[in-house]
Amino acid sequence: MDTLFKSRLKNIELGAGYNLHLEFQDQFRCKIDLEPLLSGELFEPLKELHQFSQFHISEWGTIEWPNSADIASDALRIWAEKGKVLSDEETEKILMENYSIL
Repeated sequence: MDTLFKSRLKNIELGAGYNLHLEFQDQFRCKIDLEPLLSGELFEPLKELHQFSQFHISEWGTIEWPNSADIASDALRIWAEKGKVLSDEETEKILMENYSIL
């Protein structure tokens, strides 16, 4: 199974606060707290829990919100495996080292 398919989201459920319970296409399941990500023009409005809870899975298997904020499923998978949200630099480094998609 290729990495892109494995990293696609299959299901998302809202947990307490800014926690999401994620299930990927390869049946990998995890919980991740996205609160550290909620700053900046696109993500700051999601601090309002009502806005945060309006996510959906896109046709590409990523998470999206109505305000155009989105997170690539590859990044979510890396963060889930590391147990926390990583910086853009840390995430990109892992992608470059471990994934053949870049």
